[in-house]
Amino acid sequence: MANSTLEADALALGKQWKDTSASIYCEIASLTFVLFDHAITIDQEVERIWKSPWSLPKVLFLFNRYTGPISLLVNTTIFTNSPPYSVCQKWIHFEGAAGIIAKAAAEMIMIFRLYALYRGNKIILVLLTLGSICNLTTMSVLMQLGLERINIYERPGSWYKGCHPVGLPNWFWGYYISPLIFETILLLLTLYKTVGHIRSKVTKTPVIQLFVRDGVAYFAIMFCTLLSNALIWLLAPPGLLEAGIGFAIAVPTVMASRILLNLRGLSGTPDPSELSGVTREDIHHQAVQYQHGAPIGRPRIQPTLTQWTVSEDETIIAQMREERIEKHTSHEGVSQPGDNSPRSSIGKGKGREMDIEMSPVSSSGSKSPIAPALPHDTYFGRYDF
Repeated sequence: MANSTLEADALALGKQWKDTSASIYCEIASLTFVLFDHAITIDQEVERIWKSPWSLPKVLFLFNRYTGPISLLVNTTIFTNSPPYSVCQKWIHFEGAAGIIAKAAAEMIMIFRLYALYRGNKIILVLLTLGSICNLTTMSVLMQLGLERINIYERPGSWYKGCHPVGLPNWFWGYYISPLIFETILLLLTLYKTVGHIRSKVTKTPVIQLFVRDGVAYFAIMFCTLLSNALIWLLAPPGLLEAGIGFAIAVPTVMASRILLNLRGLSGTPDPSELSGVTREDIHHQAVQYQHGAPIGRPRIQPTLTQWTVSEDETIIAQMREERIEKHTSHEGVSQPGDNSPRSSIGKGKGREMDIEMSPVSSSGSKSPIAPALPHDTYFGRYDF
């Protein structure tokens, strides 16, 4: 009888050790994933983030970029050692807070991304911010209620590594319902703003492609990460409860950073000094009419990085305006100041910020019914994205 009991205990301990070892490997893998992504994108970070002026998106990027690896490094250190029980009790709260902070940083970047997509709509910004606050508050309350009931597994010896929680409440998997709902809302808002252009076959525009690709990819990967953690907490044995936590921190850290880097890579506007020659010698003397993404009868001029591809009966009209417009001498074929012609209205000025707008119109001169409108790359620059 005693031998059978000892054998059962040994088997249970072996099963527990196998599960907790898998959790340790998952934690190490999540840290490796983040560090590898840092290594292959450090050149983009230097060019697109560090060399840019300080702004809210830049602060959000750096916060998201480096808080995730720091928390994962702490978690990996805990898992690969045998800290005292008191340290484990404090660490379990740190881990819960780190996951919420990583999610909050990623959500803020996605909110500002949608804010730019909706052309600075304050209502969208306020509603999404309130939604994010409600989501994070729900997550924080559920996390705190769960941590009050969780205990730390008593290690059988110093050879047993890590801090492993046990006694997780049965309802704790519901912690991931709120972020799943919020991520779905973000995806639907992105698709709502881009589906009009997709149906109108304006699909080769880099801005549209970027928003659809990154929006769908972010949602799909985050959805799988959150759902897998919910299933682990609902169905997995105690030793595997920590298996997905590292990725719940790593995935939003990497995805949000990549999204902002991609936007920065597409939102670059040529320096005004580089545009001045074009403005004075080319654009100022002739209204520029674009058809199928290229000017008619003139060498190719690219005021921005945006390339529009439309149907055969549509034309692209480029309107370029500078702040503090001065009076200028009229030239043949140039719209006069104050002329509201849909062709082109270009003024010579001293403003350093160039606002370049491109809108598709039909061959008859009327605007093409493509809705809702998408911001082009210079509009992102206005929000320093």
